[in-house]
Amino acid sequence: MELHLKKQEVQEDMQRTWVSNEYKGLISAATGAGKTKLGVDACEHVKNVFCKKKEFKALISIPTTKLRDKRWPEEFSKWGKEKLLPHVSMSCYKSINKIEGEHFDLVILDEAHHITELNAEFFNKNQVDRVMALTATEPRDLTKLQILKQYCPTIYSYPLKKALDDGVVSPFNLNIVYYELDAHTKNIKAGNAQKRFFQTEIAQYSWQSRSIARLLDNGQSTKMASLSRMRFLHNAPTKLLAAKAVLKTFKKDKRYLIFSGSIKQAESLCKHTYHSKTTDADYKLFVDEKINKLSCVQALNEGEDIPNLDGCLIVAFNSNPLSMIQRIGRIIRFRIGHMSEVTILCSKNTIEEEWLSKALAEIDSNNVILYEYKRVLKNSKMSNQITKI
Repeated sequence: MELHLKKQEVQEDMQRTWVSNEYKGLISAATGAGKTKLGVDACEHVKNVFCKKKEFKALISIPTTKLRDKRWPEEFSKWGKEKLLPHVSMSCYKSINKIEGEHFDLVILDEAHHITELNAEFFNKNQVDRVMALTATEPRDLTKLQILKQYCPTIYSYPLKKALDDGVVSPFNLNIVYYELDAHTKNIKAGNAQKRFFQTEIAQYSWQSRSIARLLDNGQSTKMASLSRMRFLHNAPTKLLAAKAVLKTFKKDKRYLIFSGSIKQAESLCKHTYHSKTTDADYKLFVDEKINKLSCVQALNEGEDIPNLDGCLIVAFNSNPLSMIQRIGRIIRFRIGHMSEVTILCSKNTIEEEWLSKALAEIDSNNVILYEYKRVLKNSKMSNQITKI
């Protein structure tokens, strides 16, 4: 299969670096740079160089069963390396610490930011001659960074900005649609079992923010309160209205992923969904290009290579900019002359603006277009309005 020449050049440079570092290290490269192909090539290289007189034995650790059972086997087949598959075991991260007493010529850690202290015990229970770790988003967690530094320190970094500059991934327009929480309609349930009442979105957000501030002042954990506020922002009624308005502007003949904040929201936004409570039916229709829109929650955040995507709508996001990068990575696979469209909904005057600012600092897109969503009274009826700022 013919590769985009610059992408091939980058992949060859990654492999040379790994080989020169004694076959040990983490390669951090933007989604779309070909990390899975790099893993396949590493298997072939190690087998041909080190296993001429013995049977080659490798292990690939993977975060999800779909990547284990579908993506990686397909990648070996895609590059004509099916003969390697009988020699390559594949195991999810949650299971690798159960493996012990084995000798592997090569271990590949796919989406290596999933490493934990528990599954890293694998390295103490087995003999591992060579390690290749792959990720598009190095973890921020200090414990995970220390684990990776011990077993496979970073040896190569190829960030999204560099991949965009080199043309390895498609350029994209970043459309930010701002909206305000409703300050008039009392449709948010509040109170407790003894005293229930309804309040506006802005009142609910303010109350939750004050609760977090009080916990901080008292030196208490804010984890649960912050999670509650995040879920509220993800699923606020106005956000749902804004998302539906944005979706009406999407072209019917283009292919879009919708990243939702909950299963209920996903099912409200699109007829076809893929999440923890669905089968693969709609996912397969989407991959086979028989439908053009698919709504998910987190199931397609990473590792998937879905063909010919034109854009996405990110309805819900969080404080971790790496998750934003992963999602955008689904959309910007290289296609000649293609410009992707990434649309993000953000509530004004909330913590989401801070989260978005952090994410944009990581993404560094030059093509940012700002919009504003409002509900306006028109001909005695409320209607949606999206205008460029």
